[in-house]
Amino acid sequence: MAILERYSITKSPRIIEESAKHAKKSGAILKKAASGSIIPHNPNVLPHIFTKKHRWDKFITLTGDHQKDFEKLATFLEKHRILQCTRRIDYSYKAVITYKYTKVIGSETIVALFEITKDGIPLLRNAWVEVKIPYRT
Repeated sequence: MAILERYSITKSPRIIEESAKHAKKSGAILKKAASGSIIPHNPNVLPHIFTKKHRWDKFITLTGDHQKDFEKLATFLEKHRILQCTRRIDYSYKAVITYKYTKVIGSETIVALFEITKDGIPLLRNAWVEVKIPYRT
């Protein structure tokens, strides 16, 4: 609040410019999400999803560039219609609801966690190729 008061006293247009930039960026993301595109929950999601343990190299060729790899992953998930697959509530508390979507592709199971915003927009929190524990007799 103090920041807003400071800018209102100095009549600086900077806060208006910053607000406009943020609104433009947010608006573009919301339009993309509304059109059915998959978008990450936050910037930290990308490095986490592309760690080796998540095994995405089984389905897409990883370049090491998280943005390019995410575009490939989003295309892959959209192609396989992950948001129309079987889901269950993974986490729910107050206004936050996270759903776990699963889909079997060949012998592999794809898992994706999406947090649904108050506007009903799904944001990708995590995604991986499930590891099967070897069966021993």
